Amino acid sequence: MVPTDTSSYVQRTNGATMTYSGHGPSVQPKSLDPITVANAPTILSSRIVQSTGKRRGRAGLNTRRTLTPEPELPTPTGTHQDTPISGHGEPPRVDANTSDDDNIDPYLRGLRADGTRAHSQNTEDPTVLNEGEQTLPQTLIREFLENDANYTEGEDDEEGEDGDEDEEENGEYNGGRKDSATDPTSEDESNGGDYGIIEGVMRGNHPFKGLKRTTALRPPSQTSSHASKRFQRVIRQILTRVENLSVETGCWIYIAAQHATAVTPFVHYASPRLRAEAGPELDIIHTNFSTMMKTLVMSRRREVMELTLELEQKNEQLEATQRAAVEAQREAQAQREESLRKDAVIAQLMSRIAT
Repeated sequence: MVPTDTSSYVQRTNGATMTYSGHGPSVQPKSLDPITVANAPTILSSRIVQSTGKRRGRAGLNTRRTLTPEPELPTPTGTHQDTPISGHGEPPRVDANTSDDDNIDPYLRGLRADGTRAHSQNTEDPTVLNEGEQTLPQTLIREFLENDANYTEGEDDEEGEDGDEDEEENGEYNGGRKDSATDPTSEDESNGGDYGIIEGVMRGNHPFKGLKRTTALRPPSQTSSHASKRFQRVIRQILTRVENLSVETGCWIYIAAQHATAVTPFVHYASPRLRAEAGPELDIIHTNFSTMMKTLVMSRRREVMELTLELEQKNEQLEATQRAAVEAQREAQAQREESLRKDAVIAQLMSRIAT
């Protein structure tokens, strides 16, 4: 119910008392509290500034509640009077003849849900608070004042929800690899821990001691076919990594490998810089290694052939021994039969003599 008299209404906001008076069916405020309204734009602007740019690379406001300025509403014309301001310790002045509903801010009560007033009249510029002083729209200020108690900075600075996706968790992106310069743990991980020391590595004419394995040693293959397949698969990975290392660092690398059961020439690789700067010496290394591989393959084949011949000889000896044993058994059986026959003849002769 909107009163039609011109009785005064009092509204207290942020410790300051504002007095309003009604003018006919459309009630308008005499004047807004200059302290509250003057400070509200500054407080609201600072709060918006604080909630901006808290996360790197983000644009716009990063708040749980977005304060969108509404269109400026017209203010009914009327006579502006000085607003009496009471101290913070004084209670608000309320007309004893009015009810609780009548003490509601008439300015808010006169607004529709869409932000327009029930009765439009000639308006003046609502953005002019005092002469020469600009402010935000009144609805935005009132929304800020009503929600100020529930508005905290902690809601704007929650971590872990929308973190920067482009920022790597463990430092610079390095193609999925860890760099020892940026990651101090990569060196310890590459050393291999408790997998033992690599044997056969030389630095010049002396053994390279203390070079740890990065992975555990695999057990030896049980069959030659499995060993050959494993060699063909892993040597390709080794050559790929060696080529990447030689191209990336420009180092001199020569690697050669041959499987014991292979029937094709050995596999070898020389880095581009080694091929360009040490061509004749590389040919000598290649020739020497090729001779060594041929010797090993031939010796292994010769060893296999010798073992095969020895096995065949032993098999022949075993067969001969088995044949001799069978012949001896036959002779023993014949001797037993002859002995029985002779025993029978002797028995007959003895029986005749006795008669």
